[in-house]
Amino acid sequence: MEYGYKKKPKSIIVFSFLYLLYPLINIIAFISTKPPAIALSTFQDFILEKPTYMLFNIILWLTTFPLCYGLFKVKRWAWFYFVIHAIFVIIMSLFSVVFIKENIDVQPKFNLVFFFNLLVLIPMILFIQKEIRTPYLNPRVKWWEQSKRVRHTIKIVYQNEEFETFDISESGAFILDSENKIKVYPEDIIPVALVFDNNIIKCYSEVIWINQGNRQTLPNGMGIKFLNLKKEEIAKIKEFIGTIQTEIKNS
Repeated sequence: MEYGYKKKPKSIIVFSFLYLLYPLINIIAFISTKPPAIALSTFQDFILEKPTYMLFNIILWLTTFPLCYGLFKVKRWAWFYFVIHAIFVIIMSLFSVVFIKENIDVQPKFNLVFFFNLLVLIPMILFIQKEIRTPYLNPRVKWWEQSKRVRHTIKIVYQNEEFETFDISESGAFILDSENKIKVYPEDIIPVALVFDNNIIKCYSEVIWINQGNRQTLPNGMGIKFLNLKKEEIAKIKEFIGTIQTEIKNS
């Protein structure tokens, strides 16, 4: 059973920026081995002498930037992209050991680069844990990307039985279910009816996550996402939420 995230995990933010250091440190190491003009000439020599090695390095450097963007934005594709990219970084770091032996002049610089590359990749052990990979592989738990919610009670009808909301947004709501009457599972699609301000909006909703005492900061219940709402229905919910927010500010 998956649970919702109120905020983007800090480890994701830190790792996204940390991973940016991989190409930057490698590039700095290349251009700082000697004075700039000589370093550029040496860099060109590296390309001519070891074109395959250098080509793969340059590709890895360039592809790091879109990867970091995807990691920061918590995109599903970024997770698989990261795993593949990290494997190639490790392989190229190991190849660099051979390269270092053949180039004594740059050995101190490249020793540091080699160990730094591995240091950047050590957080992989943490990053692949369930708590971190879940938002990537299951976007439904990324509550920070959802519309702003307000804590307010409205009536919701499900299977001819009335329930109340804990909070609501134009895209979904959290339904209170202290007695665990609603027998559903994450990803179930259920029909509900929202009743507020003489409006009744009927729609299907997806069960996003369920709380049955697992998170004590929230009451028992479930988070749902409204599906296929009409524009006028979204407008009514949005207007209702706006009224609630105004009343809260003025109270």
